[in-house]
Amino acid sequence: MAVDSSDSWWFNQLHPHLDDPSADICIHCLNNDYLFAHSDVIHEIWPQLLIKAEPVDPKSCDQKMSSEWKHIRRQHFMILLDKNTLNYLLELCYGRLEKEFIKNEYFYKQIEMAVNFCPLDDSKISVFHGQSFKDFHLNLLISQLKDQDMILKYIMLLKYDKPKAKELIPQLTYCLYNLIKSNGMALIQFTRIEIDEVLQLLSNDSLHINSEAKVLELILLFIAQNEKGEDDRLTMAKKLIPAVRFNENNFQEKAPELIAKKEMTLENLNQFLDPNKPTTRLPRDFLIIYGGWLDKPTRMCQVFARHQNKFLETNFLADRSPLAYHILVEMRQTIYLIGGYNNEEYLKKVRKLKDGASEWASCPSMFAPRCYASACTDDERWIYVCGGYNGRRRLRSVEKFDAIEEKWYKLPPMHHHRSDAAAAYFKGRVIVAGGFNGETVMPFVEIYCEETRQWSEVWNMNTPRSGLSIVPFEDKLYAIGGYTSGEITDTVEVLYDTHGAWREQTKLNQKRSNFSAIQYDGNLYVMGGHDGTSTTKSVEVLRAGSNTFEAGPDLLVKCSAFRTAVLRNWNSIKFVDDKMISDCLDEEIEVSEVGMDLIPEEDEAMAMDDDL
Repeated sequence: MAVDSSDSWWFNQLHPHLDDPSADICIHCLNNDYLFAHSDVIHEIWPQLLIKAEPVDPKSCDQKMSSEWKHIRRQHFMILLDKNTLNYLLELCYGRLEKEFIKNEYFYKQIEMAVNFCPLDDSKISVFHGQSFKDFHLNLLISQLKDQDMILKYIMLLKYDKPKAKELIPQLTYCLYNLIKSNGMALIQFTRIEIDEVLQLLSNDSLHINSEAKVLELILLFIAQNEKGEDDRLTMAKKLIPAVRFNENNFQEKAPELIAKKEMTLENLNQFLDPNKPTTRLPRDFLIIYGGWLDKPTRMCQVFARHQNKFLETNFLADRSPLAYHILVEMRQTIYLIGGYNNEEYLKKVRKLKDGASEWASCPSMFAPRCYASACTDDERWIYVCGGYNGRRRLRSVEKFDAIEEKWYKLPPMHHHRSDAAAAYFKGRVIVAGGFNGETVMPFVEIYCEETRQWSEVWNMNTPRSGLSIVPFEDKLYAIGGYTSGEITDTVEVLYDTHGAWREQTKLNQKRSNFSAIQYDGNLYVMGGHDGTSTTKSVEVLRAGSNTFEAGPDLLVKCSAFRTAVLRNWNSIKFVDDKMISDCLDEEIEVSEVGMDLIPEEDEAMAMDDDL
């Protein structure tokens, strides 16, 4: 039977300095180290240790140990294991586990070699819960390693459990490029993967990239780290170049020779493959549009099929409630619909749809009804909702939602009442810009600091704007379009630092207000809205590294006052032919009404105090 950790002789640590008379075995290991253990534990759990170990003379212990513990009778053994490995395995025998055991794959190799040399009785290790030594540690490894260790996890599973390695491919192909580009250790680990496995990853239809130039970049990185000369470069290039889905100008035939002769390199690859040319691989992130104004609020839902460069209708993501001037945000693989106007009332309700869920669910309502509100998230936990209109007045109150605890908190009010403003989370701060106070369109900008719980006014925009969008893009904050001085504008200005001045930027191709703008797939998309004459369905795209907006694919209908979000790495939805399908959702979805209004009316009245 497994050792019960409640027994009286159980100790928290095994250390040589403990004067424990019940630890009647001294195990000598490499580098003149030693550990103590209890013979009944070893005989029960790990008898092979004493079979493989050699008895040694107690006098071989150092003088200090001999003098301090000369009154304790112990058996002494010698085993050819290092102290860390031996200590870890002894801890398992005692029913204890160091959960952060796997700092790197080499330690796993050490403990695996030790167990091959001195087998443990898997069935008697209580922390294994019936699993084998190998399965337990591989499962532990999978659960412990974070995204930055994804490649290491994949390498280890390839060696020890290939079926589990295949299960990891969807997750790995999602983060592979960004991980390699942002983490030097990940790059080293990537270049240690066998070339056949690299080809499989780079050929995957769901590899998360927006351009085949990035596949070529990964190939060149792999070759640069592994090649030993021109022949090596040619062999590896011939193997890997078929993963690049591009063959203009006979690219597939020419590229291996160019790589072998170092005429195609990381420095000049963009000369051979346009980084702005979209890939035909299936998207892993989904740009969706929900609601908006089509003579009245609508429940229209569209999704951008990037691989086909067009928008598609996708009703299964929509709920029953038509909405306009609402809030739509995505965080932690969950989308939230917050507030807005449904043609009858101004709403404080909140609904959510989680990746893999079969229906929309309710969240606690906001303190106050809001439409025309501005919102942003920190992408980790908090949703910030600022200002808006409650049917009677413009608001300056602010509240934030804890997406983990599902609870709303009041924050200090802004300096200005604002509807039709815009908000963004930029360089660790909530920033709100522009808007309408009931009398004038404003250029005012203020920033909220969580540490001080204060709003600070910073540089005004150069142009007063309402119905604008502000979007972080390429380490800058873009203020785009909107209504100003009696007309709709096509101007754009950018902020480089939260306390800097706004600078004029390239203009839009079309004037817009009450539109949506969002960063998606490394580019900035500006969609729909009102141009001063009518609503529009046109889309403009500012590509990374460019200063000019270019025409994108039109929306399905002319619309304004809709909202957009990016569903990042949702696994329950995918594109098949000309439509998006879901593993969980039907075309029509009922909205559960349970708990939709969880803020009592008296709390709503208190919330309005900030808006007086």
